[in-house]
Amino acid sequence: MELMEAKLLRAYEDLNRVEVERKRIEQIVKACEKNPPNNEEQIRNLEQQIDVFQKLISYHQHLTLTATKEQDSNKRQAQELLMEMQKQENERTAQIMRINDVMERKRRLQMLMLEGEEERKNFALFPTENNEVDVGKLKQRL
Repeated sequence: MELMEAKLLRAYEDLNRVEVERKRIEQIVKACEKNPPNNEEQIRNLEQQIDVFQKLISYHQHLTLTATKEQDSNKRQAQELLMEMQKQENERTAQIMRINDVMERKRRLQMLMLEGEEERKNFALFPTENNEVDVGKLKQRL
């Protein structure tokens, strides 16, 4: 983008410089036209230079237009890229949240399995103390 802006600025500067030169040459031509005894060859050379400068101005205007279009295209592409990056960041965040959720569920399941294993050991070691199974507690775990 900066390169395009520099090209565009340089093209504007060249265009302004050529415009000033064109006006100066036109003034010389007008002065020569008012003063007929001047050299006719010099007048023709100046008119040729005016034609060259007009072509140069046209070329620089074309370059400026092309640079402006390219700059607009680059801005549009940058916006599209930014939107795509934001979309990918949102997807990445959602995926991380899903992974965290799965890991949390796995951790809770492991804790439940450890608690169940511990209760089975206690039940096997001390069968007379807790013979009844608390159904509400089992439902609460699930």
